[in-house]
Amino acid sequence: MIHLRLAAFSLAGLLAITVSADDSATPQYLEDQHYTVLENVPPAQAPEGKTELIEFFWYGCPHCHKMEPLLKQWLEERTDTVHLRLLPTVFSARWAIGARVYYALESMGRLDLHPVVFYLVHEQGRPLKTGEGIGRMLEPFEIDPAAFSEVFRSQAVTDRLEEARELPEAYGIDGVPALVVDGRYRITTKNATSYQMILDIADFLIREKP
Repeated sequence: MIHLRLAAFSLAGLLAITVSADDSATPQYLEDQHYTVLENVPPAQAPEGKTELIEFFWYGCPHCHKMEPLLKQWLEERTDTVHLRLLPTVFSARWAIGARVYYALESMGRLDLHPVVFYLVHEQGRPLKTGEGIGRMLEPFEIDPAAFSEVFRSQAVTDRLEEARELPEAYGIDGVPALVVDGRYRITTKNATSYQMILDIADFLIREKP
């Protein structure tokens, strides 16, 4: 789990309790063990008929990188029921650079490059340092470096950083990756023994809404 600095993925989460054939009322996942019920948090923002799923992430997080393709595949099977909201998380000035990258891509209508940024950082070792450098890094993907740098430094993107600082605190997030389901349930790597289990818990919460 990432908590301000990179740390090893916590394996302290307990295994899920399997629903037995003789007792279908037994929950598969349990409150305070596999997820946390939230109170006094911002309301969910999802189209009618869909469940909001917030993913808190940082481009420098290796665990977020590993989870990204799993989450993408998981979402492709739930396009009619789940609305994803990506939220870059800022715990330090270094993390703020990653948030600026995300918000700049969002402003330019190029969130298709979200997984590409993870790939460049973790598979090619490309650092996120300046708007100019990141713009050149993304140039092969039809990004104008000068235009990207301008958006990266813009006041509009700077204003969005407040969201990236305040919302994690509001939801009690102290590390990434983390999910919030329907504005009511928090799931972190402390609650699971694998990335897939995090998504399985999300499935349970969307389906059961305990």
